[in-house]
Amino acid sequence: MSNVAAKPKPASGRFAFLRYMEINPVLIKDLRQAAYSWTVIGSVMLMMVVFYFIAVAFLLNGEFSDRSRNYMGPALYHSVSIVMMITTFCFIPIYVGVRTMLERTSINADLLYITTMSPARIIRGKFISGVYLVLLFYSAAVPFMVFSYLLRGIDLPTIGLSIGLFFLVNIMLIQGAITLATAPLTIVFKILVALFIGIPAIITAISICFGSVVGYELTRIMGRVDFWKEFMPVAGMIVMDGALFTGLMYQAAVAFVTPASANRSLPFRRYFTFMWLLLGIQFMIWGWVIEEDEVVLTFLIGTGVLVFLGMWFGIGGRDDLSARVRKQIPESILSRSFAFYFYNGTFSCLLWLLGIWMGTMVMVGICNFFWSQYLTRSFLGDEPELLYLGTSLFILYAFAYALFSIWLQRRWLSRITPKLACLFFFVLTVIPYILIQIVSLIVTQDSIDSDIPLPGVILDLFNIFDHYSRFGYHLYYHLAAVLVMIGFGLLLNLKWIQSQISQFTPFTKPTTMPPPSQPEPHAGEPPPVID
Repeated sequence: MSNVAAKPKPASGRFAFLRYMEINPVLIKDLRQAAYSWTVIGSVMLMMVVFYFIAVAFLLNGEFSDRSRNYMGPALYHSVSIVMMITTFCFIPIYVGVRTMLERTSINADLLYITTMSPARIIRGKFISGVYLVLLFYSAAVPFMVFSYLLRGIDLPTIGLSIGLFFLVNIMLIQGAITLATAPLTIVFKILVALFIGIPAIITAISICFGSVVGYELTRIMGRVDFWKEFMPVAGMIVMDGALFTGLMYQAAVAFVTPASANRSLPFRRYFTFMWLLLGIQFMIWGWVIEEDEVVLTFLIGTGVLVFLGMWFGIGGRDDLSARVRKQIPESILSRSFAFYFYNGTFSCLLWLLGIWMGTMVMVGICNFFWSQYLTRSFLGDEPELLYLGTSLFILYAFAYALFSIWLQRRWLSRITPKLACLFFFVLTVIPYILIQIVSLIVTQDSIDSDIPLPGVILDLFNIFDHYSRFGYHLYYHLAAVLVMIGFGLLLNLKWIQSQISQFTPFTKPTTMPPPSQPEPHAGEPPPVID
């Protein structure tokens, strides 16, 4: 009988799905660490002590006041809500984000990132553990919130809706913290992003949630006769949008954790395309129902900002495809041509973002057509060039700057990280406009006039938007300039583009060559002695 233990057979057949029902090991690990963490336990106990004193204070105040005229329920609920929001919105995202960031550092690298668990399972475990912490804190706060109902002045539906709003915002902040913690940035940059983006996001979330409760917005809305007809579709839309953006941050975190040799761009680009299409349809229908073109313009501007940022940061990735990725490339030419836009690669990323923007223009154009036919007016009145050409120029300039940035990085600093292309993009966007302004101040003692076009300078487009009635024709100067820049950038990167396209072929296993034969020893000579 052999002493070697038999390897366990993987689950197969009809019971293969049971493997995905097992408890996430990352979830167990994080919950055990939280259970033994005095930071978590101390925060929960401190919050409960504050709630206790708040409740006692309101009860004592009620004994010495006129109960018939003073309903203390809203005041108690507002006090408990603001304490809970400050605690959960600030403490839990920071706690989850810091622990995740420390596990990702090279010094304290956690073993879970080198196991056979998939990156999606790791991020999912981190997210669910954060949700469990939220439920822990909410389990201590919700009884005090419900207790405010007994003090009159606030109803249970308002309490339930506000708690649901708090919970939705909380899970978005948790996923945002996880995404920032796993991002391929240094600790200094992560801290800067947390200070300039994370803290304002938390303050904005607290302001929105607090205003909806303290300002009695929910109470006013629920008092309307048409509450279920008007508010509930809006609430459903808010929940759907929150879930979509949370999923986007989740896909980004999974891509950050995924090894560079894997096809980490495919899930993210596929999800973003789906989210963009769903949000576009939603905003078009919403703007049509309420007859407000600003809703559609919000979608247009938001998509433009995301595409611009995507071109900025997307040019700092790897260009080579590993054998692991090439094995997933489809065999057919038609499927391969479609899959090219969703696989790893800088040039494919730029083309994919251009496709997103072209699709946005088509959606807005179709909506504008039906809008003008049935609602007797169109977007922006008599200024369609500003809507279509003006906004598209930002994306075209970003594409041109991206091509030049890639060429500069590959031509002069190819041995250094490709992330330097992002720095070149920023320099090409900002520096020319600043230099022109400095020269104008030195020569004319005044800033550059808005009536002087600056083709090739993207920041000059803002002057055209401000003075479109007088200098709208400057858009065509910029159009000619950006088309020349794109053509020149494509010529500079022609070999690189050809290599990007040529390498996108299915992986073929190389043929093995037979080992070279050893020469036979000469006759009469002994064979060589191997020492």
